[in-house]
Amino acid sequence: MLDALFSPTAVWFSVPALLGSAFYLLRVVMLLLGAGHDAGLDHADVGAGDASHGDSGGAFAVVSTQAVAAFLMGFGWTGLVVLHSTDGRWPIMGVIGVALAGGVVVWLVQATLLRSMLRLQTSGNISIGQALGAVGTVYTMVPGPGLGSGQVRLVVDGRQRIFGAVSQGAELASQTRVKVIKVNDDNTLVVAPAE
Repeated sequence: MLDALFSPTAVWFSVPALLGSAFYLLRVVMLLLGAGHDAGLDHADVGAGDASHGDSGGAFAVVSTQAVAAFLMGFGWTGLVVLHSTDGRWPIMGVIGVALAGGVVVWLVQATLLRSMLRLQTSGNISIGQALGAVGTVYTMVPGPGLGSGQVRLVVDGRQRIFGAVSQGAELASQTRVKVIKVNDDNTLVVAPAE
Protein backbone atom coordinates (compact mmCIF):
# COMPACT_ATOMS: atom_id res chain seq x y z
CA MET A 1 0.00 0.00 0.00
CA LEU A 2 2.72 2.49 0.93
CA ASP A 3 4.64 1.54 -2.20
CA ALA A 4 1.59 2.49 -4.27
CA LEU A 5 1.48 5.92 -2.61
CA PHE A 6 5.17 6.69 -2.37
CA SER A 7 6.81 5.23 -5.47
CA PRO A 8 8.94 7.81 -7.33
CA THR A 9 6.13 8.63 -9.78
CA ALA A 10 3.18 8.27 -7.40
CA VAL A 11 4.64 10.67 -4.83
CA TRP A 12 3.88 13.57 -7.18
CA PHE A 13 0.19 12.72 -6.75
CA SER A 14 0.04 11.24 -3.25
CA VAL A 15 1.59 14.24 -1.48
CA PRO A 16 -0.96 16.74 -2.90
CA ALA A 17 -3.76 14.20 -2.31
CA LEU A 18 -2.86 13.65 1.34
CA LEU A 19 -2.11 17.31 2.11
CA GLY A 20 -5.24 18.53 0.33
CA SER A 21 -7.44 15.91 2.00
CA ALA A 22 -6.02 16.58 5.47
CA PHE A 23 -6.41 20.35 5.18
CA TYR A 24 -9.85 20.10 3.57
CA LEU A 25 -11.17 17.79 6.29
CA LEU A 26 -9.62 19.95 9.01
CA ARG A 27 -11.22 23.05 7.51
CA VAL A 28 -14.65 21.41 7.22
CA VAL A 29 -14.50 20.19 10.84
CA MET A 30 -13.45 23.66 12.01
CA LEU A 31 -16.28 25.31 10.06
CA LEU A 32 -18.81 22.85 11.52
CA LEU A 33 -17.53 23.60 15.01
CA GLY A 34 -17.60 27.35 14.34
CA ALA A 35 -13.84 27.74 14.75
CA GLY A 36 -12.94 28.53 11.15
CA HIS A 37 -13.19 32.29 11.47
CA ASP A 38 -11.33 32.49 14.78
CA ALA A 39 -8.39 30.39 13.63
CA GLY A 40 -7.20 32.99 11.14
CA LEU A 41 -7.65 30.66 8.16
CA ASP A 42 -9.89 33.15 6.37
CA HIS A 43 -7.12 35.72 6.16
CA ALA A 44 -5.33 33.61 3.57
CA ASP A 45 -8.29 33.82 1.18
CA VAL A 46 -7.68 35.48 -2.13
CA GLY A 47 -10.49 36.84 -4.28
CA ALA A 48 -13.61 38.84 -3.86
CA GLY A 49 -16.15 36.06 -3.41
CA ASP A 50 -19.75 36.80 -4.24
CA ALA A 51 -20.10 40.52 -4.88
CA SER A 52 -23.89 40.36 -4.66
CA HIS A 53 -23.62 39.55 -0.98
CA GLY A 54 -20.92 42.15 -0.31
CA ASP A 55 -18.66 39.79 1.66
CA SER A 56 -16.75 36.75 0.59
CA GLY A 57 -17.83 34.94 3.74
CA GLY A 58 -14.36 33.43 4.09
CA ALA A 59 -15.02 29.88 2.94
CA PHE A 60 -17.10 31.07 0.00
CA ALA A 61 -14.37 32.89 -1.94
CA VAL A 62 -13.68 31.44 -5.39
CA VAL A 63 -9.94 31.16 -4.71
CA SER A 64 -9.59 30.39 -1.02
CA THR A 65 -7.43 28.11 1.05
CA GLN A 66 -10.30 25.61 1.01
CA ALA A 67 -10.60 25.82 -2.78
CA VAL A 68 -6.86 25.21 -3.17
CA ALA A 69 -7.14 22.23 -0.83
CA ALA A 70 -10.07 20.88 -2.89
CA PHE A 71 -8.04 21.24 -6.09
CA LEU A 72 -5.00 19.49 -4.58
CA MET A 73 -7.21 16.72 -3.27
CA GLY A 74 -8.90 16.19 -6.65
CA PHE A 75 -5.61 16.43 -8.55
CA GLY A 76 -3.80 13.99 -6.28
CA TRP A 77 -6.45 11.30 -5.97
CA THR A 78 -7.35 11.44 -9.67
CA GLY A 79 -3.67 11.18 -10.61
CA LEU A 80 -3.17 8.19 -8.31
CA VAL A 81 -6.23 6.39 -9.67
CA VAL A 82 -5.23 6.97 -13.29
CA LEU A 83 -1.58 6.06 -12.62
CA HIS A 84 -2.44 2.76 -10.94
CA SER A 85 -5.38 1.81 -13.16
CA THR A 86 -3.28 2.12 -16.31
CA ASP A 87 -0.31 0.23 -14.80
CA GLY A 88 2.12 2.80 -16.16
CA ARG A 89 0.97 2.39 -19.78
CA TRP A 90 0.03 6.06 -20.05
CA PRO A 91 2.70 8.68 -20.46
CA ILE A 92 3.16 10.82 -17.31
CA MET A 93 1.98 13.95 -19.15
CA GLY A 94 -1.33 12.20 -19.93
CA VAL A 95 -1.75 11.25 -16.26
CA ILE A 96 -0.95 14.83 -15.21
CA GLY A 97 -3.49 16.18 -17.71
CA VAL A 98 -6.25 13.93 -16.39
CA ALA A 99 -5.22 14.75 -12.80
CA LEU A 100 -5.42 18.49 -13.54
CA ALA A 101 -8.90 17.98 -15.00
CA GLY A 102 -9.90 16.01 -11.89
CA GLY A 103 -8.62 18.81 -9.66
CA VAL A 104 -10.58 21.42 -11.60
CA VAL A 105 -13.76 19.30 -11.43
CA VAL A 106 -13.47 18.88 -7.63
CA TRP A 107 -12.76 22.61 -7.26
CA LEU A 108 -15.81 23.52 -9.40
CA VAL A 109 -18.09 21.11 -7.52
CA GLN A 110 -16.92 22.51 -4.17
CA ALA A 111 -17.35 26.12 -5.36
CA THR A 112 -20.82 25.38 -6.77
CA LEU A 113 -22.00 23.69 -3.57
CA LEU A 114 -20.70 26.49 -1.36
CA ARG A 115 -22.24 29.18 -3.56
CA SER A 116 -25.56 27.30 -3.47
CA MET A 117 -25.40 27.25 0.32
CA LEU A 118 -24.59 30.97 0.37
CA ARG A 119 -27.73 31.69 -1.65
CA LEU A 120 -29.74 30.04 1.13
CA GLN A 121 -28.64 32.76 3.54
CA THR A 122 -31.10 35.51 4.27
CA SER A 123 -30.87 38.63 6.31
CA GLY A 124 -33.34 39.14 9.14
CA ASN A 125 -33.08 42.87 8.67
CA ILE A 126 -35.91 44.71 7.03
CA SER A 127 -35.56 48.27 5.84
CA ILE A 128 -38.22 50.36 7.55
CA GLY A 129 -38.75 52.13 4.23
CA GLN A 130 -40.36 48.94 2.92
CA ALA A 131 -43.26 49.55 5.30
CA LEU A 132 -44.44 52.64 3.39
CA GLY A 133 -47.95 51.95 2.07
CA ALA A 134 -48.36 48.74 4.08
CA VAL A 135 -51.66 48.02 5.82
CA GLY A 136 -51.75 46.47 9.28
CA THR A 137 -53.35 46.74 12.70
CA VAL A 138 -52.63 48.79 15.80
CA TYR A 139 -50.84 46.59 18.31
CA THR A 140 -50.54 49.12 21.13
CA MET A 141 -52.81 52.21 21.16
CA VAL A 142 -51.36 55.04 19.06
CA PRO A 143 -52.06 58.40 20.76
CA GLY A 144 -52.92 61.58 18.89
CA PRO A 145 -50.28 63.91 17.38
CA GLY A 146 -47.60 65.06 19.82
CA LEU A 147 -48.78 62.74 22.62
CA GLY A 148 -46.25 59.94 22.18
CA SER A 149 -46.16 56.80 20.12
CA GLY A 150 -47.71 53.37 20.01
CA GLN A 151 -47.06 50.24 17.98
CA VAL A 152 -48.47 48.73 14.81
CA ARG A 153 -48.24 45.19 13.47
CA LEU A 154 -47.44 44.93 9.75
CA VAL A 155 -46.45 42.27 7.27
CA VAL A 156 -43.39 43.59 5.43
CA ASP A 157 -41.41 41.51 2.94
CA GLY A 158 -43.41 38.43 3.91
CA ARG A 159 -42.65 38.79 7.64
CA GLN A 160 -44.84 40.06 10.43
CA ARG A 161 -43.15 42.86 12.36
CA ILE A 162 -44.06 45.35 15.05
CA PHE A 163 -43.00 48.96 14.50
CA GLY A 164 -43.24 52.11 16.59
CA ALA A 165 -45.91 54.43 15.20
CA VAL A 166 -47.43 57.87 15.59
CA SER A 167 -50.84 59.01 14.43
CA GLN A 168 -51.38 61.71 11.86
CA GLY A 169 -54.82 62.47 13.27
CA ALA A 170 -56.88 61.19 16.18
CA GLU A 171 -55.94 58.47 18.65
CA LEU A 172 -56.03 54.97 17.18
CA ALA A 173 -57.31 52.16 19.38
CA SER A 174 -55.84 48.68 19.49
CA GLN A 175 -56.88 46.42 16.57
CA THR A 176 -57.71 49.40 14.32
CA ARG A 177 -56.72 48.80 10.69
CA VAL A 178 -54.16 51.37 9.63
CA LYS A 179 -52.06 52.30 6.61
CA VAL A 180 -48.50 53.62 6.76
CA ILE A 181 -48.36 57.02 5.08
CA LYS A 182 -44.85 58.17 6.05
CA VAL A 183 -41.59 56.95 7.59
CA ASN A 184 -39.98 59.36 10.06
CA ASP A 185 -36.25 59.91 10.52
CA ASP A 186 -36.48 58.44 14.04
CA ASN A 187 -37.64 55.10 12.55
CA THR A 188 -41.26 55.51 13.56
CA LEU A 189 -44.13 55.20 11.14
CA VAL A 190 -46.86 57.75 10.61
CA VAL A 191 -50.15 55.90 10.28
CA ALA A 192 -53.74 56.78 9.46
CA PRO A 193 -56.91 54.67 9.53
CA ALA A 194 -57.10 52.35 6.51
CA GLU A 195 -60.02 52.81 4.20
